[in-house]
Amino acid sequence: MSPDERTRIELAQRLAELFGDDLAAYLMETVPPFSWHEVVTKSDLRDRTDLIRAEARELQQETIAVFRGELVQSTRQMTYGTVAAMGVVAASIIAAVKL
Repeated sequence: MSPDERTRIELAQRLAELFGDDLAAYLMETVPPFSWHEVVTKSDLRDRTDLIRAEARELQQETIAVFRGELVQSTRQMTYGTVAAMGVVAASIIAAVKL
């Protein structure tokens, strides 16, 4: 059962009557304002962290694969462009020699 604010105030007042204000305040600080089933454990955090790391590795691998593909495509285009430019230069030289 999740405590509401009214219940927390009543509990704090009753604790103050029984144990004094300082101890009541200390005890109320140790009781979360939500249900205990909402508390995350170290195990939960570890599992989530492992999941996030696995997803990050997968995303990294996908990014690298896309980058490599684009790099190969760009290299191919540059190679074809260079070969074409060399062909134009060679044709120009041959045409100039024939003149």
